Amino acid sequence: MSSLAPTAPGAERVPGRTRPRLHGLTWLVWRQHRASFRFWTICALLLTGYLVYLHTTYASYLSAQAAGFDPDSVAPDAGFSVAAFLLSIAPLLAGASFGTQLFEREFSDGTFALVCTQSVSRVAWVRTKLLVPALMIVLCVAPCAAALTWDYSLDPHRQQIFLGREIFEAIGPAAVALSLVGLLVGAAAGLTLWRTGAAPVLAFLVVLAFKLCLWALPGQLNQEADSSMQTLQWTTTGICVVVCAGLAAYCQRLIVRRPS
Repeated sequence: MSSLAPTAPGAERVPGRTRPRLHGLTWLVWRQHRASFRFWTICALLLTGYLVYLHTTYASYLSAQAAGFDPDSVAPDAGFSVAAFLLSIAPLLAGASFGTQLFEREFSDGTFALVCTQSVSRVAWVRTKLLVPALMIVLCVAPCAAALTWDYSLDPHRQQIFLGREIFEAIGPAAVALSLVGLLVGAAAGLTLWRTGAAPVLAFLVVLAFKLCLWALPGQLNQEADSSMQTLQWTTTGICVVVCAGLAAYCQRLIVRRPS
């Protein structure tokens, strides 16, 4: 007759049920900004689902039109315009309402002094503070931009209707890159003007000015062919990557040189 030693409550672990958890700085950044992360995630899911629905509706409309039937519904041009507008203002929201909070709170609440007493270097801290939100922005904006690009390419004969600033900023890699610029502009503004509380206004104006400058570079997109638009998309993305690198270096420089 054999007996088993009693097991303490909670000591047993069921194989395969261990959930991955964030650790260290990544967990800290996630916990500090989880409300913003959840907001962006919910908005991304809703907008992506809406664009998939628009694609299905528009595909049915085109099929009925090609078969010679009178479609029961009208082309969802208004839906495309609304979705494009929401994606075009994403960089402004990322800068004014999200990016400015990344470092501004650390100084206003006094937690930056606590960070300086830890074993983690300032460089590692600032990089994590930027990389985790940047990854979240990419994961949220990319599906929306891909879905709108999918809708945009559904009917080649109607693509010229949607050419312009709004659709250019809302599709392809440019939509993601511009949102990252907005985030980093907001972070830099929060670091620079955290005492005054004017960081959201500065971030909004700088992102808006950057978007207008990009719009002036290629000229009138309404007169460009689709192949030229793709080239402009990647050119804009490259410019945004360079700007993001400069803004990240600026933020790191301010943090490293800042007295504790």
